Amino acid sequence: MRALANEKGVSLIMAVATLLILSLMAVTVVSLVGKETYSVVHQAQSVQAFSLAEAGAHRALTSLSKEGGVCFAFAGVPLGRGTFTTTGTEYQPTPPTLSADITASTTTVPVTSTSLYAPYGRITIDAEQIDYTAITGTSFTGARRGANNTTAAAHTSGASVDQSQATITSTGTVPSGSIGDAKRVIEVVVLLPDWTVQAPSIITDKLGSVHMVSATDGWAVGRDGTILHYDGTSWSTASSPTSEHLEAVVMFSATDGWAVGKKGEILRYTCTSWTTVPSPTIEDLNGLSFVNPREGWAVGDTGTIANLSAPQPPIIAWREVH
Repeated sequence: MRALANEKGVSLIMAVATLLILSLMAVTVVSLVGKETYSVVHQAQSVQAFSLAEAGAHRALTSLSKEGGVCFAFAGVPLGRGTFTTTGTEYQPTPPTLSADITASTTTVPVTSTSLYAPYGRITIDAEQIDYTAITGTSFTGARRGANNTTAAAHTSGASVDQSQATITSTGTVPSGSIGDAKRVIEVVVLLPDWTVQAPSIITDKLGSVHMVSATDGWAVGRDGTILHYDGTSWSTASSPTSEHLEAVVMFSATDGWAVGKKGEILRYTCTSWTTVPSPTIEDLNGLSFVNPREGWAVGDTGTIANLSAPQPPIIAWREVH
């Protein structure tokens, strides 16, 4: 009997131990499943946050390339299950100069200062564009020469080192409740519009106004009746019917435009040539703006305001002549 009791006691202890082991295993499995579930959810939300960051970057790029603006700031824009926020830093500093000559293969570009320059990006020296990966106080390092299909070349000490770019930072956020928000951040470096002087100039007279019809068709006017035309490649002088200084030009198309200037001079461009038209004033006309090709305004000295207003309808009558 005593032996049987001992066996029952051992069996009970083993049963309890087995239950404890199974309980621990169950807790471990639940814990592992919980951690795995958290990991999968967090990873999915991280992917969503990255997509939101990309969407924010594209929104800022659209503002730059298609809307003609340079607004990079969009705060807390809702999209899907999260939001994106974008900021932008522009880098258009007063150009420093090279502090020493460089060859076409130099990869560390020495300058007088890198103050206000981007920590990485692109610089321009003469006609060459150069990408760089880092800066010191007086140099651009990790230079990749001849970027953007330009030609790597030697440059002399004192050459201007230009930069015109922006760094867009976009943050995508997906709320995750008690486990913390999922966030991803990306940066995009973009070039900004940059002014350059076209040389050599074909004239030395003062120019007062310019109007572009398209990328391949533009007009400029200036002193002594000067008229220049741009064909998409270069500027050339055009025949002018006046010697009066011209102050403003507006073009509606490749075959229709107006210009005004000193002593009330008004010119009209039709088809292929400029001609003078009667003016209601002898005062200097300095500015020109139109509502449409048939209605416009010119302003000038002594408070002069002249209005072009075509009759509506412009046709009086039709008649057969043959």
